[in-house]
Amino acid sequence: MSYPFLPEFSRGLGVPLEALVLLMAARSAMSIFAPLVGGLSDRFGRRTIMYISLAGFSLMMFGVSIFPVFIIFVIATLLEGLFKFLFDATTYAYIGDRVPYERRGLVIGIMEIAWSAAFLIGMPLIGWLMARRFVDAWQAPFPLLGAAGLIGVVALWFSLPHDRPQGKKSKKSTRTGWASILKNRSAMAALAVGLLMSAASENLNVVLGIWLESYYGLSLAALGLSTAVIGVAELVGEGGVIGLVDRIGKKRAIIIGALGSALSYFVLPLIANELVGGLIGLFMTFVTFEFTIVATLPMMTELVPGARASLMSLNSAGHALGRMGGALIGNWLFGLGFFWNGAFGALANILAAAILILWVHDSD
Repeated sequence: MSYPFLPEFSRGLGVPLEALVLLMAARSAMSIFAPLVGGLSDRFGRRTIMYISLAGFSLMMFGVSIFPVFIIFVIATLLEGLFKFLFDATTYAYIGDRVPYERRGLVIGIMEIAWSAAFLIGMPLIGWLMARRFVDAWQAPFPLLGAAGLIGVVALWFSLPHDRPQGKKSKKSTRTGWASILKNRSAMAALAVGLLMSAASENLNVVLGIWLESYYGLSLAALGLSTAVIGVAELVGEGGVIGLVDRIGKKRAIIIGALGSALSYFVLPLIANELVGGLIGLFMTFVTFEFTIVATLPMMTELVPGARASLMSLNSAGHALGRMGGALIGNWLFGLGFFWNGAFGALANILAAAILILWVHDSD
């Protein structure tokens, strides 16, 4: 929710917009800790780490609700980012443990519907909540999100089969796992691909709210509804993953998606003179991005099976570092003109496609 409502958070907290853009970059920088905790699920079990991550997220949301001041907002934002990286890496490792590779695109695509639903349902709801609060509108979503995290803990407890922790790994086995990743050319190249794609996306995300509000004069409620277009786009992208990725091959799907993303990023500023054109461009950009980024996940889970949790935590770190760089670059490019945000997104995806073609070999 940070991106479309960044201007409202800026007004509510009484801090410059640039400070919140830097905070988004700092949240992504928290990813440097993800590899340090990525192996915890091997020791304590996947489900246990999912519980801890969701409970930590809820604590941060309730913290902002109870103490709505900038320093608490900063702390909560940074730690929420770390909990999300940990949750994502653990979840993908859990799927990698249990789902055959030839069906993993289908299962991960279904799971990722949650992301599009967050935009399709969550953003309009948050916009509506903010619009209903005439004082301190920016605080409205936090109690709801805190409660949702706790509901998630309960839902996981009753729905997921228990997994057996592997016990404490020796330092030697841990070093062996990391060494197998660092020596794997395909894994390292795939990490670079994720970093580039995330940088391209964040370069747009970080200016999304500013662009929609300043170019088209949208209200809070209208901002929430406009982001529903993103939710529909991501749902379509995830549907493409569900239907195509296992069938045509993970690597081929990612290359097609990256080239489609490059074209969408480049075209977006050219057709955004009016709101309808801007929303169509956003739709195409997010369809291609979501298809491509979700298609990378099943491939990543099988590049180094012996160090699956560690590689997925490193993948989360790579994506987050890409978002950090994209946030800093995107804010600067927006000052030069929105066209350059699109151009940067296109270039990053072309480079990602080239790396895939030259250096990544998957198991399809």
